[in-house]
Amino acid sequence: MIFLFFFLMLIVDRLHLEHFLIRAVWNSNFSSPIHRQLETGCTVLDVGCGPGAWCLDMATKYKNSKFVGLDISLIFPTEIKPNNATFRECQILDGIPYKYQEFDFCHMRFMFPSFDEYQFENTVIREVSRVLKVGGMKE
Repeated sequence: MIFLFFFLMLIVDRLHLEHFLIRAVWNSNFSSPIHRQLETGCTVLDVGCGPGAWCLDMATKYKNSKFVGLDISLIFPTEIKPNNATFRECQILDGIPYKYQEFDFCHMRFMFPSFDEYQFENTVIREVSRVLKVGGMKE
């Protein structure tokens, strides 16, 4: 049991490091032209948020926006987090538990190995598109 705990901590640490390395390489957390909307306030969904590093980083910078992180694993923070960030356990293949056109920006990073081609094309893309507002951004 102790081994499993330490193994999980290594995975979480690697995912956090991965986030900060990508941010440093690209000098940004996103490439979509949504900076202005993030500053004034919009709703953002992070699909497959893992430990929540991207959501936490974004929520800290863009205090007027609301960030929602979804992941199948409960490795995201539940207590210590900005007020504009929430996390929810979700198996995206069962559907995203939000209404039609609820988000202005949908973010998903490194999820390609999590789904086969059929699942990605027929469930993941469909669900992300369903919850994204008309004219919303995704990456």
